[in-house]
Amino acid sequence: MQMANKKYAEYSQELHIQYLKFIQLDTIEARKVINQIKKVAEKTGSMEWQLWKNCFELFMFKIEHNDNKYSVEELLSKLIL
Repeated sequence: MQMANKKYAEYSQELHIQYLKFIQLDTIEARKVINQIKKVAEKTGSMEWQLWKNCFELFMFKIEHNDNKYSVEELLSKLIL
């Protein structure tokens, strides 16, 4: 939440660090992070944060489905915008 309402240049490095931590989390903790990003997206009304949420969700979808190959259309259909 501390990144909400800041310019991307101010938090891009921190977001990258958080993403690197995220990819090592277990599913429950990863879902908590996604929920936090979702709250930021809702609070700010920012499409940018919505896209970040989608990025994290796609990563989780890939992990939860054992790296099965999905088409772009299949992955996008999993997102709720």
